[in-house]
Amino acid sequence: MGMLFGSIFAGLIYGIFGEVLYRIGERFFPSILLTAIYFTGLFLFLGLAVYLIGKLIYSQSRGSVNITQWVITFILIIALSCLFEFIYDVIQPGSKRKGFDSYLFVIDESGSMADNDPNGERWQAFASLMETKPDDFSYGIYVFSDDPQQVRAMAPNSEPLDLSGEYMIGGGTAIKATLSRIMTDIEAGELGNVKNCRIVLLSDGYATDLDAFNKYQITGELDEFSKLGYSISTIGLGEPDDELMNLIASKTGGIYVKIDNASQLEESMVEATALNKISRNLLGYRDNNFMNWLLGILRILFVVGLGVIIALEKTILCERFINTTSVLISSVVGGILAGFCLEIGMNGLGVPPQIMRIITCILIAFVFLRHDLFLTGNRGSNAKGMDGYDDYGSYDDYGGSYY
Repeated sequence: MGMLFGSIFAGLIYGIFGEVLYRIGERFFPSILLTAIYFTGLFLFLGLAVYLIGKLIYSQSRGSVNITQWVITFILIIALSCLFEFIYDVIQPGSKRKGFDSYLFVIDESGSMADNDPNGERWQAFASLMETKPDDFSYGIYVFSDDPQQVRAMAPNSEPLDLSGEYMIGGGTAIKATLSRIMTDIEAGELGNVKNCRIVLLSDGYATDLDAFNKYQITGELDEFSKLGYSISTIGLGEPDDELMNLIASKTGGIYVKIDNASQLEESMVEATALNKISRNLLGYRDNNFMNWLLGILRILFVVGLGVIIALEKTILCERFINTTSVLISSVVGGILAGFCLEIGMNGLGVPPQIMRIITCILIAFVFLRHDLFLTGNRGSNAKGMDGYDDYGSYDDYGGSYY
């Protein structure tokens, strides 16, 4: 029980620490390096925890750790985590995919935009972008603050933009309500022809209609866009909610572009509307619209494979103390459960990824020991009681071994 609860606690601790590591790493590192760092850190942390718990429980042990075997598993966890992430990320739509037929601009008009874009360069940016498109290329516009409002239904570029109406300027940032309104309009046919459309969402702040501690309430709306084939690219101006903007883009197959000031808006519009390489990693949300079943199976197999490597490490570290059959079996089972839980929980049920990553760490971590397996050697004064039996099972008078 000491090893079981100790290993689970170690998995929980790394899950929390790893979440901090992941949040920092995803800003600076490519996905292949981020995945390698995350799983290598889990490997080292759990290995140390299992070793120390074993030393604490078993004051006397046989022999020493097989350093060669441990080094092999260490190299494997680095190499396989890089390889698995590379395979998972490299699968992309074919090069023959055509461009978009229309754009839908969703523009933040909340009060903070008066400071971040006082000269209205967001409007000039999309106008400059549309100057490069043919007359039959369509686009539409929504603006939002406390509530969303349709400024322009889908119409050809040749039709002039009418901004004579009164639109909201000031107020909050209702991103969830805006996406819900757009989907309602699409389903009701009030937006016009939106086939093969790239949606571009520009915002400079945090959503005021989402719980600050549960931004993933929006995944239902994002799933609807993804199922219908609409990708949303996001542009964050100033100090936006990076987590939310990344979530919206990654869950729908778009990209997130962050800029510091309004002068970069025109460039960011071009980047956000371009055909992009879909970025994904083993530990994050995935666009459900492209090869979902294959990528789901691959994620399960890859996480299970990395869990098995960590299971081998725990077996190598525990063989000094006890027969390790139960260590290996329980650790492999934990790795299998981790793979299924990560994929089903995150991409199937829409559970916040940070929760699923912590659960994955706990499942990969846990170790179950059985004391009724064959042991050899003298275990010291704590092993045998006055009646010739020990706490681990029966005493063999002939061979001096414990069962």
